Amino acid sequence: MIRWKGVIFILAVAGLFIVLSLIFTDRWLEAKLEQSAGALVGAKVEIDRLDFSPFSSRLRWQRLQVTDPGNTMRNLIETGECDADLEFWPLFSGKVIVENFQISDLRTGTPRQTDGKLKETSESRKKSFIAKSLERLQKQTSEYTLDRIAAVKQQVSVDAILQKLSIRSPQKIDSLKAVLEKRYAEWDRRLSGLTVEQDLQTIRASVKKIDPQKIKKLDQLIKALKEARKIEKSAKKLKAQWKEVSGSFDSDLKSLKEDYRQVDNWIKEDIKAGMKLAHLPDFSAKNIALFLFGRPITEKVTAYLGYLAKVRYYAQKYRQLKPEKEEKPPRFRGQDIYFYNPNARPDFWLKKLSLSGQTPAGLNLSGELTDAVSDQRLIDRPTRLIVNGSDQKKQQMELAAELNYLKETPQEKIRFRYDNYPLREKTIVKSKNFTSRVRGGVADIRADFVSEGDRLSGSIAFAAKNLKVENITPQTKTSDLSVYTILDKVLSETRRFHVTAAITAREKKVRLKIQSDLDDLLMNKIKQTVGAKIEKQKRKIQAEIERRVSQKKEELAAWITGKEKELRAKAAG
Repeated sequence: MIRWKGVIFILAVAGLFIVLSLIFTDRWLEAKLEQSAGALVGAKVEIDRLDFSPFSSRLRWQRLQVTDPGNTMRNLIETGECDADLEFWPLFSGKVIVENFQISDLRTGTPRQTDGKLKETSESRKKSFIAKSLERLQKQTSEYTLDRIAAVKQQVSVDAILQKLSIRSPQKIDSLKAVLEKRYAEWDRRLSGLTVEQDLQTIRASVKKIDPQKIKKLDQLIKALKEARKIEKSAKKLKAQWKEVSGSFDSDLKSLKEDYRQVDNWIKEDIKAGMKLAHLPDFSAKNIALFLFGRPITEKVTAYLGYLAKVRYYAQKYRQLKPEKEEKPPRFRGQDIYFYNPNARPDFWLKKLSLSGQTPAGLNLSGELTDAVSDQRLIDRPTRLIVNGSDQKKQQMELAAELNYLKETPQEKIRFRYDNYPLREKTIVKSKNFTSRVRGGVADIRADFVSEGDRLSGSIAFAAKNLKVENITPQTKTSDLSVYTILDKVLSETRRFHVTAAITAREKKVRLKIQSDLDDLLMNKIKQTVGAKIEKQKRKIQAEIERRVSQKKEELAAWITGKEKELRAKAAG
């Protein structure tokens, strides 16, 4: 006799295996993972020989390549064999829960055989605060290049610059005069309406009427006292009135003079605009470091914090946010109040990732990523990463990061340390016309960044030692190599130097401050060559703008002085 229950059970299990095999094909899963990861990185992510077994809930592949978005012919990272242990049943509800993920033979900066650039998509992505701040930082440092100093021309055509420049000071002076005319006219009307002299004459006449010699009786004395009190009251009232008018008059005249002082600021704004049109660099001890290291530091910061910006974007995008509560729902209609299910599980949760590998500099890496999750609030823990590296040549590296999206305000913290980073074949200073080649030396690097909502702050310290710079090689012909010659000499003789950078961003403002112990030395030498030339050209532009505005300024000053004398004379009566 056939046991139909057993047959049905076997057929059901076999059918389940067949359905799972059809749904979770290796190629389909590989394509989905590559597509999702590529969107996150912004460049191709390629997985080789992916193998997924739904019955053992294990995911493996032979190699993973993550393209560097900044250089799509190189990999940001490349791995050897990887092994992930997944939970089986959550897959049916669209959830991916990874218990443990092992990455071995991780390497950085490896070359690619094909271009890893992704095709342009029409997807519009709202930029995060970090991404916007990095764009502003790039724009801010783009004008700080050594080529600007080296390319300063012998002569600047002041006429050509002023033809392009719209000098706004004269129009602003005319507008100010129109405003002052109204205020002076108001005081003229107000002073004309005063009756101080007449009131004084009335008080004097009242005083003269009181003759002490004629007071013989008590009723005459009482009458005289009443009159004296009336006179006293009138005098006090007149005094208070004059005090109020006089104080207001002096205060307003002072305010009018303050308005006139704006003229100098307007002229300075015109001069600044003229300098900008002339493309004359403003270099000083505080700016030399920006010219030298501004762009390379910005490029590194933009690259690495760019990944952080993407992480924040996707963390906010895929976060399981509760529905917004209606402030004023329609009358007689209730609304659903959202509460977290304490047993709910996130759509994606990588509980632990362990990695090992090596950098191009021979640094042996080991690290751990914990709690990479689609919604941290469901597990009540932030995402943490720590990577350590070392070798036999005293290199030491540590990277620690915490991504905290438990509250409405996102927060990220990053700390990076690298001791004895090899500088051989690295470029310290680079511009369009030359590069500095390092033949030997190491550096100690420190970097800390904290981002919270619409605030970002960070610091970088770079200390080079045992430095050997071969030369500075002009890559193209230029009319003036004096700046490059100075850099060649200074850097060739330098065995150690220290650079610090501080970055702050709040809302729409970004500030980058860089200092180095080469600043004063380079500034003094550069000033001896191109500094005098730049200052002379600046003085030309400044003198011509001041000449064109000076007549208007002097006329306004004379008019204000005349009006003030006129009003004071009227007030003195």
